[in-house]
Amino acid sequence: MANDGQLLVRLCCLLSNTELRLSAADCLLAVVGRKGPTKERAPLLILLSADAISSMLQAAQFASSSDNEQSYAFLKRLSEVLAGLGAQLCALYGREETVSRPDALPIYLQVSY
Repeated sequence: MANDGQLLVRLCCLLSNTELRLSAADCLLAVVGRKGPTKERAPLLILLSADAISSMLQAAQFASSSDNEQSYAFLKRLSEVLAGLGAQLCALYGREETVSRPDALPIYLQVSY
C-alpha cells in the first residue's frame, strides 16, 4: 500500500492489456480477498476510486465484446474481484472511523450490475 496504493492503480491499468488482464485480475483477487485486522485492509478501498472502477468497467466492456474462453475467464475473475471488493467495503464501512462512503459507489454499483 506504499506510495498511495500505486501497485493497485497499476494493476487496474493492466486490466486493459489483453495479454496481462487475466494475471492482473488474479493479483487483484488475491489482494481483495485478504483477511486480517480492518485497519490493515482499509487502504484496499482505493480500488473504489473513480479511476479504478472506471478501469474495471472499461475492461469488462471490452472483454464482453469478445466471445472466447479467455474473455470469459477474465470476466469471471473480474466479477470475483468486484464481489470481494464489496465484501471488504461491507466489513470496513461503519467499523473503521477512516472509512466513509466512497464517492465512486454509484459507479461500482453500475459495474456490479
